[in-house]
Amino acid sequence: MKSKTIAERAAWSFMESDANSGKMELVTVVPLMVFGPALGKGLSTSLLVIKKLMDGSVPGCPNLYFAVVDVRDVASLHLLAMTRPEAANQRFIAASSDPAVSMIQLGQIIREKRPESAKKVPTMQVPNFVVHLLSIFDKPIRQVLPDLGKISQGSNKKAREILGWEPRRMEDTVVDTADSLVEYGLV
Repeated sequence: MKSKTIAERAAWSFMESDANSGKMELVTVVPLMVFGPALGKGLSTSLLVIKKLMDGSVPGCPNLYFAVVDVRDVASLHLLAMTRPEAANQRFIAASSDPAVSMIQLGQIIREKRPESAKKVPTMQVPNFVVHLLSIFDKPIRQVLPDLGKISQGSNKKAREILGWEPRRMEDTVVDTADSLVEYGLV
């Protein structure tokens, strides 16, 4: 994540520099937590979140929140950003219009909408102090510590107003993600 932020800042700095002198236009699309149907058996980091919820890899949910966007909506926003003149020199956040969702809520959605695939989905939230203890022994857990309990919500208002972009509902995206993991035999 940090490298993407640094790269974006460098791109905007170049745009403001004398080397550019208004010759080039830049548009950035910043997707938040990208879910949606898998294209195959390969798993991205975000698809692993849903997979681990569904396959019982995690006995409980840490207190983490995600502003979700569907991969198909990220693609459509990129297309709009490339083809619409009013997108020039703008920065767009790709997120659903729904509030950020916790891991426990992701599990609830899967259990409610796809109960046949949700038998191993955890129902309990792991207290932060337990996550801190587990992080001593597990590096991936250590990486989430700064995000425990933080609710980050990006606004898609600019993309909707300038480009007419309409993202899918978060709940539909989560269900489509779960369905694709089942379809590919990943859970």
